[in-house]
Amino acid sequence: MEVECSHCGVPFKKTPFEMKRSKTGSHYCGRSCAAKANNKLFPKRQMSNRCRTCDKPIPHDVSFCSKDCNPRAVPDGQTLGEFIQKKAKRDANLYNQIRQRARAVAFSSKPKVCEKCGYSKHVEVCHKRAISDFPMDANIKEEINNIKNLLVLCPNCHWEHDHP
Repeated sequence: MEVECSHCGVPFKKTPFEMKRSKTGSHYCGRSCAAKANNKLFPKRQMSNRCRTCDKPIPHDVSFCSKDCNPRAVPDGQTLGEFIQKKAKRDANLYNQIRQRARAVAFSSKPKVCEKCGYSKHVEVCHKRAISDFPMDANIKEEINNIKNLLVLCPNCHWEHDHP
């Protein structure tokens, strides 16, 4: 049976069974026309939250609009001593944010392949010189997370690097 698309008006064929299955009586020539029509009827969620720092509208599942507004994020010009001083408790996760930034730096400029053996299924970012070995006045971006201090290694090579 020949029908006309409810969105774009292009004629197309549908079986009588498919015609009967439609709950709304609307028929679409493809998924893109159906999505365009339904998205106008049922728009996506609105920005329901506001940034805790600058009060900009943001999605419901985040607290800050950017890294600049997040007071716990590692600023680019911060030293290791300033970073540690801001942290309230000193636990095993003290350097997590520095490591997270290191992963972003390494994966943006290096391939995701182990630098020692070439394995590519799972790789980790490793600091050549450990974060705790740096002095307190070391700049996080310029020294600790410098691309020259980062290695991309598979788990086995990472363990071998850390346990000579």
